[in-house]
Amino acid sequence: MRLLSLAAVAVAVCVGSADVRVVGIRNDRPGYWTARASFPQLPADSILRRFANLEIAKDSKGQLDEYAKEQALSGDKPLRETVFELRSQISFEDPHVVSVLQVSMIDGGGAHPNRFLAGRTYGLLKGKFSRLRFRDLLRPGVDPVEVYQRLALPRVNESKFLRNAPSLEKLPPSGIESFVVTPKGITWVFSPYDLGAYAEGEYHAKVSFQELAKDLDPAGPLRLAIERAGIGTETTGVRAP
Repeated sequence: MRLLSLAAVAVAVCVGSADVRVVGIRNDRPGYWTARASFPQLPADSILRRFANLEIAKDSKGQLDEYAKEQALSGDKPLRETVFELRSQISFEDPHVVSVLQVSMIDGGGAHPNRFLAGRTYGLLKGKFSRLRFRDLLRPGVDPVEVYQRLALPRVNESKFLRNAPSLEKLPPSGIESFVVTPKGITWVFSPYDLGAYAEGEYHAKVSFQELAKDLDPAGPLRLAIERAGIGTETTGVRAP
């Protein structure tokens, strides 16, 4: 069974550069499992891009190797090959941040394949390039959990209402880091089963930069993005460098 196109996850806009290469890798054992991944590689013309390229490639290879290791430890040959697919695309990039959406699928021969969404965001923090957590995007003193619950929960419950699914009182704490930056804001992505029954599908909670205006650090990793959105100096009184 093939993995659905990333285009089906309407949360991100891929960087529209012909210079972005897509690399494919595999880790297969015929008759047992097929594991494959595709991921973007940016032109290596900045330290951030080189760092992001290495992290994206390392993460993709690591997930393939981990799946192969788990299948090898399971012992018996399956009735049919199991399948793992991972595809990544860039949802946002500027000189300070690279954000990546990951969509993976595992078909273990059950009633249906399982689909998983995840986000990875990279940037410069305290003089060091690293993967950024949600708290790293916020002004000092702002509670990331409060912002996550205040802004993402209503979006999820709006979708729950449209699907005739029961609303939530709180989002799971683990979901706070499952986000991507987009040209318009931040989107949290939730896989099937994360927030309800499999039949409910996946959920996306899109929050604009304007809605995050009082919470984002105007001198932080998203300073260019929030400047372009016309917020920062007007809302916080702090001039971004």
